[in-house]
Amino acid sequence: TLSELAQTLLTAGRADPGSARDELMHTMACKAAIKGGQKNDPQELLRVAKAVMSGAVRCCPHGRPVAIELERRQLEHQFKRS
Repeated sequence: TLSELAQTLLTAGRADPGSARDELMHTMACKAAIKGGQKNDPQELLRVAKAVMSGAVRCCPHGRPVAIELERRQLEHQFKRS
């Protein structure tokens, strides 16, 4: 994380402490996110699922989507059942 931050500062040619802080916080949030296979409290998972399903959470701090919508035919095609 620090290497990425240093590279960003070097590439930009100037130091912007506010932007660097925000990027660091976003990176830390992503690294602390729920990962596949991780043991989690069922109540925490329920809160996350409700936030995603309600549309309150659409992406991670870096803008990556946390959920996608597939039509049934797209899903069947992925499993070679169409």
